[in-house]
Amino acid sequence: FALRGRTLSPRITEALGYIPPAAFAALVANDLVSPGAFGAGLWPALVPWIAAAGVVVVAVKTKSMLWCCVSGIVLYIVLSLI
Repeated sequence: FALRGRTLSPRITEALGYIPPAAFAALVANDLVSPGAFGAGLWPALVPWIAAAGVVVVAVKTKSMLWCCVSGIVLYIVLSLI
């Protein structure tokens, strides 16, 4: 709102492009490295890591944030039900 009608330099525009992936990475990292993760057992602690590995495979193949989010949610739910 405050920048409406103003043009930003290409460096600032490029830097702003890193905000969504950085926010997504912060959310994922918070779940992967939580201090009490192994308190509930090995399998519940490994579920986020296995789902993250699946998301990496999807990311390499599709390069789509949408498919990364969808596959991560589906993998996490399926693995949690096992």
